[in-house]
Amino acid sequence: MAPLSGFDLCRAGGRVDQLMIGVGVPVIENVAAGVAEGEADPDPDPDRSVEAMCAENGLGVFLVKTMHGRFPSIYGRQALAGLVHLWLSPRSIHEDEMTYTPHNQRIVDQFIRWAQPFADLPAHPEADAMARTLAACALDPDVSVLDVACGSGILACAMAERVRRVTGIDLTPAIIAQARKRQYAQGAANMAWQVGDATVLPCSDAVFDRVTTRYSFDHMPDPARVLAEMKRVCRPNGRIVVIDATPSPATRDAYDAMERLRDPSHTSALTLDELCRIGREAGLEEAMIDGYRLEAQLDTLADSQDMPALTALFEADIASGQDRLGVGAGHGPTGIRFHFPVSIIAWHCTTAQGR
Repeated sequence: MAPLSGFDLCRAGGRVDQLMIGVGVPVIENVAAGVAEGEADPDPDPDRSVEAMCAENGLGVFLVKTMHGRFPSIYGRQALAGLVHLWLSPRSIHEDEMTYTPHNQRIVDQFIRWAQPFADLPAHPEADAMARTLAACALDPDVSVLDVACGSGILACAMAERVRRVTGIDLTPAIIAQARKRQYAQGAANMAWQVGDATVLPCSDAVFDRVTTRYSFDHMPDPARVLAEMKRVCRPNGRIVVIDATPSPATRDAYDAMERLRDPSHTSALTLDELCRIGREAGLEEAMIDGYRLEAQLDTLADSQDMPALTALFEADIASGQDRLGVGAGHGPTGIRFHFPVSIIAWHCTTAQGR
């Protein structure tokens, strides 16, 4: 559904200062749509039911309590003229309520620094990789999707064009702010975002048809726990999809050492066999396996202070001719080039967690 025209919100200092009736301003209607589509139980008090949905989705909204406008005719079950989705600063998205383990704090610190650069990286939305990923997700217009550790929303926004509703969750408020910017630029009205921990998802059991995560398991101390949470929130007969780097057993140790130098929040990459195994142990039924090489340039993915050590590491690997890092490193016209060996695994969620 395209964004509606409606209200223009003027803000200053993080609070609502003025509301003006406007024309041609997108109104993001995630909360109203969620209530109308049955994703939240309607409350006898319509104001409270909408506010409950706001809390569940980590959204800031301003409820316009008038009886005119287009929302009543569209949604019927809520006497609303409109919902105005606020442009929130990262601090306003429950940041003060989050408590971080030391490792999670490393993730947040890393991705605060890299929020904008990661959002702008040309490698991330690479066309063939995205086409393979979307095919693995087996999307259709009636499904609802949760994208875990959603980052800057690249995958979530791509899926939003093909499904009923997408929710993205990430540990880092600055990354969620970038995801919201991407959503606005795309004009997608069927999306919601929340700051949260992938190991304890703030969602009820069996509420999503698809649950995805991309490039996240290598940051997780216990990826099996995250996969169990993804299964818990996936509906029976739904699909869970994990996309991540999977070095070979022979190169994994060297690959991990390289990645920890480049990104202090990296824990350890799983091999493809290990990723398949944790799926089986979670009781998931393998649906398909695919993969691709994600091409990258080294100096676009590392802090400048880390480049001398990384350059030395890569130069030694290139000179050896043995590809000990497992990333096919070489010299390109603008610097050192390499690839991430990425696997895609999709599983059928045959039963709900605990049933």
